[in-house]
Amino acid sequence: MNIRTTRLRQEGEEGKTSLLFIFDRRHGSKEGMTIIEILIVIALIGTITTLIMTNVLNKNDEAKIDLTTVQEKKIGENLDFYKLHVGRYPTTEDGLRALLQAPSEAGTWRGPYIEADKLEDSWGREFKYENLGPTHYQIISAGPDGELGSADDISFPDVKDTVGKVQSFELNIGKIPEEEGKASATEEAVP
Repeated sequence: MNIRTTRLRQEGEEGKTSLLFIFDRRHGSKEGMTIIEILIVIALIGTITTLIMTNVLNKNDEAKIDLTTVQEKKIGENLDFYKLHVGRYPTTEDGLRALLQAPSEAGTWRGPYIEADKLEDSWGREFKYENLGPTHYQIISAGPDGELGSADDISFPDVKDTVGKVQSFELNIGKIPEEEGKASATEEAVP
């Protein structure tokens, strides 16, 4: 190896050493790195790269979730225009396609209300639409895992919160505190 190292040094350009010379430690040279040192450096670079890529991919999923939420809100606005023109939200059977093509019973339809490619979430899957009554609907994306009914589903509006607020509001309106009731009865008695 010493002869070959010398030969490579002679054939190489001035000021440059060959890879073989880096590993030649017979002369007590402190230049270069051992195989173990190189493997440790490669392992560190791999670990750092993995950490960086994991963070970048997580940000990508977060961005897709945010974009899907915005898309659902936009579809909700288009559903409101549909209701304004037709008088009701599309049925669950008609689905979001009612925003693209007039259903047979929608006589005052003025669409299309949205472009076809806007009816897909950030992962390229169609939104699910449910008509929950004359004033409520829900738009659902299966989320990153692609399965409806899992914890990462994205829905608009959050019907549980909306219905709860409406019910509690109605209950509060229906109740008359005793003090107010007595005051109004007293006021009515005095002409």
